[in-house]
Amino acid sequence: MLCGIESIARVRLVVAGVLLTGLALPSACKSDESSDTDDEDGEGGAGEGGRGGGGQSGGGAAGKSGGNGGSGGSEPSGGAGGKAEGAGGNGGQGGSMGGSGGTAGGGSGGSAGAGGAAMGGMGGTPMAMDYFVYTSGGGSIERFSFNAETGMLTSLGVTALSGNTTYLSARPGGTNLYATNESSTGTVTALKIARGTGQLTAQSSKPTDGALAVHSHVHPSGKWLFVSNYNGANVRVFPLEDADGDLGDPTDTQPTGAESHQIMPDPSGKGVFVPCRGPNKVYQFLFNETTGKLTKNTPDSVDSVDPRHIAFHPSGKFAFLVNENMSTVVSFAYDAASGKLQNPKSVSLAGENAGSHIEVTPDGKFVYAGGRTTNTIYGFSINQDTGALTEVTKATQNIANPRNFTVAPTGKHLLVANQNAGTIKVFSIASDGKLTPLAGTTATVGGVKRVIVVPVPKP
Repeated sequence: MLCGIESIARVRLVVAGVLLTGLALPSACKSDESSDTDDEDGEGGAGEGGRGGGGQSGGGAAGKSGGNGGSGGSEPSGGAGGKAEGAGGNGGQGGSMGGSGGTAGGGSGGSAGAGGAAMGGMGGTPMAMDYFVYTSGGGSIERFSFNAETGMLTSLGVTALSGNTTYLSARPGGTNLYATNESSTGTVTALKIARGTGQLTAQSSKPTDGALAVHSHVHPSGKWLFVSNYNGANVRVFPLEDADGDLGDPTDTQPTGAESHQIMPDPSGKGVFVPCRGPNKVYQFLFNETTGKLTKNTPDSVDSVDPRHIAFHPSGKFAFLVNENMSTVVSFAYDAASGKLQNPKSVSLAGENAGSHIEVTPDGKFVYAGGRTTNTIYGFSINQDTGALTEVTKATQNIANPRNFTVAPTGKHLLVANQNAGTIKVFSIASDGKLTPLAGTTATVGGVKRVIVVPVPKP
């Protein structure tokens, strides 16, 4: 006799994706765990001697004469209904996703329990977000609100910083922004993002151990920040404080090569890549998320010509590189297990010799590359099996020296930073990848070098 069970029913449960074989538990033994669905625990049996149904397992045993079986459990895979024992007892109800109905009781008049509902309770609603756009230029960061449906921008103010603010990167969750200072003694500054307003508050600045800190990126875990130093020919790793996202003391600095334009982790955060124009190489590192250390992979690099920026497909299967003076975009197969780029294939950016930036849409269907000679954003569709690229658009209207651009997190818009024109321009992204400039979406930002859209949870 276990916890007062008078008759033991064997049931098969699916709990957290693991198939278990066990015993139906009465309410006195039920688990304290709760489901993520909207279902509630089974009700206890009615009538003399009735017992409650199990929380996650099958329905409870029915009461004595006249008692009803307990309802099914609360897990999405409902347990079997309770079995009626006494005369007139009814079977328990099935669980929340089609658990089998209870069988008729041994006593006269017992009826089968009803099956569970076809679907479990609805999941939680997505968190409501505000979208803020941040741009860098000179010694300041300008802030805008961004309508993620219409693409409209509204200026909210400017945050002054010392030095030559260039690249901006955001922490997952929209809690912090990080700004590099492209000066003779490179630094990076952490800033706190206020919910509701997007206002920035500077936290701390740290030296990057190299001149012209030109790029930064946050590790997918949100626990580390990578910085590349263009003239310093190295990269540095900073831990990020769990509580407030501020910068800790650096955990590693690795030599790379002259003109280290960028540092980019793969979607898993295991592989880290640094395009360097000086040696015409993309350096390959493996990252230890526990120690914050980078280790050169084998081989430690792949060859390219004037490599500037690299972007990864969200599946982690492919990577795409824009070469600055070579007028090409290179697609790589990516082996996420080994952290290595493989099988490069190039497509031409006809007439272009000043490639700038590259990004992949969140759905992985398209990749865009900027060209500053032709003042163009080139768009390509991505073969989801091979990574091969097919040109689908060349956007030139309202584009002038596009040093940087960004695809909004919704995938509906692309925002271009026109450095020489000192403007931000918003484009819609069609289902076929074509770009169309949106009327009334031009914002003036002097000497703009970076534009980023940050989703921030509403207060």
